[in-house]
Amino acid sequence: MARHDDAQRALWALYQHAQVLADACLENRGAIPETAENQQAIEQLRKHRLIFDLDEDRPYSQVSRVVSDLMHHVTQSYRRQLSCGAAADQVKDLEHIANSYAAAVRTGAQEDRELREAQAQEVVASLIDTLRQITQRFTGYIHHQFSMVSDLDQRILENKRAISEAQDLNRLFDTLTPNYLTGLAGASDTLQYLLMKVLRRNLDRLRSDLVGATHGLRENLAKLEKDLEARRYSSLIDVFLTHYERNPGYTPDPALVEGAINVPDVCATVVPMDLRATADIEDASQANALTDIVSGVLRQKAASADYDADAAEAPTHVQDSRHDVVEEPEAPLDTALDNLFEALPHLLEVGPTSALEAYHVLGVEHPEEVWLLAVMQRLQTLMADRAPVPPFELQAHVVERYSGNIEVADVVFRQEEDACAA
Repeated sequence: MARHDDAQRALWALYQHAQVLADACLENRGAIPETAENQQAIEQLRKHRLIFDLDEDRPYSQVSRVVSDLMHHVTQSYRRQLSCGAAADQVKDLEHIANSYAAAVRTGAQEDRELREAQAQEVVASLIDTLRQITQRFTGYIHHQFSMVSDLDQRILENKRAISEAQDLNRLFDTLTPNYLTGLAGASDTLQYLLMKVLRRNLDRLRSDLVGATHGLRENLAKLEKDLEARRYSSLIDVFLTHYERNPGYTPDPALVEGAINVPDVCATVVPMDLRATADIEDASQANALTDIVSGVLRQKAASADYDADAAEAPTHVQDSRHDVVEEPEAPLDTALDNLFEALPHLLEVGPTSALEAYHVLGVEHPEEVWLLAVMQRLQTLMADRAPVPPFELQAHVVERYSGNIEVADVVFRQEEDACAA
């Protein structure tokens, strides 16, 4: 009962001094000034280990990490930096719990088994939440584009760091394979459900979100690097412009540009200038040249008009095919199904008929699984249409470790009396 009382008193202290904690976490980097008005709050919070003394020479107390994490979590603040290492530590805890559970099963300690099952459920929930928050942080980076820093170089550094952390998280996902989780779960139904159903389903979804976030971070990095290059060019142009404005008669030495390093192409590349001239239509001396140009244009236009006229006069043959019927060849698989169900009444007079035997006799080119699936779909269609369906029996077995799943190995058709006898 003492643990419940301690928890209630700590939560009550958080409630009473919520304003002090919010101001410290969101506006003062987690520091609470040791003033007279804060003295009572500091004493109560220190009693419950919610704050601590970071530096005895400075007049303030520091908010504990658990409290600051809570504040930044509920406010969706960028300061809450969960790393891939936190998730890796939880995976190690999960390994320890699975090994301890296996030992409890061997010794027959029922209480220890129940304890480890409860711990496994708690760690799995915590691991999923940690991975979700890390992935959402990467998605948040894409939306706000590291607006917490203003300098372009700083944004590029933050973006590269985020990509590196995303790669670390992706490597962690690579280790959580189905074989690894199956080995941890062992033969326990509870661990099988937690690891292979709950955890695996969330891992697949979070990994897909992580791939999309990583792609967005790479696109954002390319954009930031392009903006940085444009800023450097703009800065260089501004420097040249300022120098020319202060020194109107300045002539740069070409050797300075030729020997410089990392000079942009806009300052170093020389291309031939495209010079064009047009006739002055007001000048009488250009009359002959203008006449030749106009005559050439008119000849080209007349030739084009004659070609269009010839093309317009050419007859177009139209054939009426509105009532024609185009027969498409039937698929080989459908043909084999039709042959099987047409021959079934005669085959059943001889004895039971196996769908797999028919598969080999008919020479179906598709895999056996596809053939069996097609046979089952044809049977379901006949039952839906209330058509006569020959009695059949599924030869199947239960798939281990997947409750409710069966694997069909064959479909055997029998006469009604044979089916009743079976």
